[in-house]
Amino acid sequence: MNKKPDKPDPLRASAEAELAYLRVKASQARPAEELLHELQVYKIELEMQNEQLREAQTALEESRDRYVELYEFAPIGYLTLTREGTISEVNLTGANLLGVERKKLLHRSFSTFVAPEQKGRWNRLFADSLQCSEANSSDLIFAKADGKIFYAHVDCLCRVTNGGTPEVRVALTDITHLREAEEAMREWQAFVECAPWGMSVGDIESRTIRLVNLAYSRMHGYTVEELRNIKADALYAPESLASLPYYVECARKDGQYSFECMRLRKDGSKFAAKVDISIVDGVDGKTTAMVSVKDITERKVSERHMRDLTAHIQTIREEEKANIAREIHDDLGGTLTALKMEVYWLAEELSASKDAEPFLRHVELMSQLTENAVNVTRRVITGLRPTVLDDLGLLAAIEWQADQFYKHTGIACRVNSLKDNSKLDRQYSIALFRIFQEALTNVARHSGATRVEVEFSCDDEEIMLSVSDDGRGLPDGHSISPTSYGVRGMCERVEQLGGKIKFDSPLGGGFNLTATLPLPEKN
Repeated sequence: MNKKPDKPDPLRASAEAELAYLRVKASQARPAEELLHELQVYKIELEMQNEQLREAQTALEESRDRYVELYEFAPIGYLTLTREGTISEVNLTGANLLGVERKKLLHRSFSTFVAPEQKGRWNRLFADSLQCSEANSSDLIFAKADGKIFYAHVDCLCRVTNGGTPEVRVALTDITHLREAEEAMREWQAFVECAPWGMSVGDIESRTIRLVNLAYSRMHGYTVEELRNIKADALYAPESLASLPYYVECARKDGQYSFECMRLRKDGSKFAAKVDISIVDGVDGKTTAMVSVKDITERKVSERHMRDLTAHIQTIREEEKANIAREIHDDLGGTLTALKMEVYWLAEELSASKDAEPFLRHVELMSQLTENAVNVTRRVITGLRPTVLDDLGLLAAIEWQADQFYKHTGIACRVNSLKDNSKLDRQYSIALFRIFQEALTNVARHSGATRVEVEFSCDDEEIMLSVSDDGRGLPDGHSISPTSYGVRGMCERVEQLGGKIKFDSPLGGGFNLTATLPLPEKN
């Protein structure tokens, strides 16, 4: 490769021209003072030129140092390879990537750091780079000196030296974290696509869906493309759509929220679902909603069957109690009454004879025992099924139970009937009466109350029973345990009849229970 002729130096040309001029002038007769003056001028000019040269050299050295620092401490590894593939130059980053001290890397084959399964790929990349002047690149796996693996993006560019020898400049960019992130993203994407429940990503402000998985689309009867940019509101049944703003606001407040609702398919059919909303703030300031939807139709059917079974068992229990009470009343009660009459007759007969006085005392004792047995039988019958409930109705049974509660505990219990326009059927009467009994039991056991207020009303639309006491109530932050069998029994009875039950502690203290049931149509 021929060296190009140097360009003429302006400074040198100017000096040569000035020298020629001086020679011409010197040939002429000139005063010594004039010559001295000109020499002094030339001296000053030379000093100025030297100063400019020193400044240019300093700037050149600073620029060189700056580029050396950029080369050495660049975040990318830079290497220069000979045509044989050995390392002739490497920066500090490249040495750190390969895990070898820099001076020990020189004259070492670069291919020794390439993973064995990718050496063929590297050889092709290196050969292609030597044969063309354009950059070539590829992603390769490398092994450090200690055996650790890392991924790198390799850029190769061939350059020819002044001596005509080709060399390859190599740039190594560590992409290990990027590859790991891509692999994790692929695994997460596979997980989302294969998940048995529906998942979607959308904008929380406009409630617009951006991405869904296959389970989500199948669940709602749409294709994945049809669900993109669709309003999430279109997938909620009307009875659940009204509560959607509340659910979204709860999710905004706590970061996530779970609820059950009815959703719509494309054909208009409905299905029960459990929805989990998670709020994620993006780097662009936009808020994204991550939504998980599970079809709980089978679970709801199972729960309904369980409630029906529980209601059936409770009905059977109440019927068995009524039958047992009837059997005790008719058989044992009748027998005890007859026995009591016989004892009275025997006492009257023995009282006429003075010799039978010792026997008379035993007869009187038998009479007392018989009376006690009759009373116990009456209490058992009443406990199994108060006859007042069947004979006089629910309100009379509640008033009777309140009076019995006061007699046994000494806690005043007042019943206020706001309205009673209808006679309830057996199922509703028994359910509310058992709830009332359980509420009074809890008051006696846990409240420490001195007074109980009962509100009962029954109009054309619903029945309401409220039991309030002035006891200690619930401590702050405490809630009723769902494993409490008494509370769970009350809740199940209300749910079976399509009603609602609420427990709370007023600000003034005490505890309140309110059960509300829709009035059955046949009433």
